Amino acid sequence: AFSSDRNGNVVNHANENLQVFAPIDTAGTRFNTGATVDLVLPTLSGAPQATDNVIAALNLDAAETQPGTAWPAGTTDTTDVAYSAAADPTFESNITTDMYNHATSTTIYDSLGNSHRATMYYRKTATSGLWQTYTYIDGTLAGDGATANHYSTLQFQPSGALDTTAGSVDAQGRFDLDAWTPVNGADPITVTFDYAATSQYGADFAVNDLTQDGFTAGRLSGVDVDNSGVIFARFTNGQSTALGKVALAKFNNPQGLRQLGDT
Repeated sequence: AFSSDRNGNVVNHANENLQVFAPIDTAGTRFNTGATVDLVLPTLSGAPQATDNVIAALNLDAAETQPGTAWPAGTTDTTDVAYSAAADPTFESNITTDMYNHATSTTIYDSLGNSHRATMYYRKTATSGLWQTYTYIDGTLAGDGATANHYSTLQFQPSGALDTTAGSVDAQGRFDLDAWTPVNGADPITVTFDYAATSQYGADFAVNDLTQDGFTAGRLSGVDVDNSGVIFARFTNGQSTALGKVALAKFNNPQGLRQLGDT
């Protein structure tokens, strides 16, 4: 049996190190098989990763009409109000439901692993198949600087599929938001939104997929070994990384083997 010592070395009862092939990639698909190294468990937290991409596969209801209330001017989705201690304050959102048709949100991460709320509002226009989308991060508009009001556009074909030759998207159905700078000292966030699988059918609004590739920092929570001998470290943020691969051998006649040494 193996266990780890206080320095993270994986050793047996005789304090001998478990030897592995060092990984070339964190996915555990390639290894340096020229030599073995001691297996050492990570003692630091798993590093965070800033969000670079958001995949949004939605259905925007084709039966919707353009909202009657115009989109508000300004760059935040809330309004600051003054109040006195003598009365309960009333806070009103700067964006009300009569300004948009659909909305959804997801959590994204900055370079320090801090989470932020990205909210996407979808507004039908008077042009057939054309929608505006406004994206706010922590209440601040982080839209497409190519448009005056920092919104992006999604144009749909008569079939209901996204038109990748029109609107704000590129040929792959994606567009980039302007860089948004967190107030906590993290690097500016530049997110690419992928709407390639979004449709406009005559059906209710639906979020079929809404995923992003960032994550916060994580602590080591366990170690797994797969059937091929690859050892993975698992972290509390849901991520895993390959630590090495145990050198395994298959013998045609295992009964002919003879034990040598303390193994």
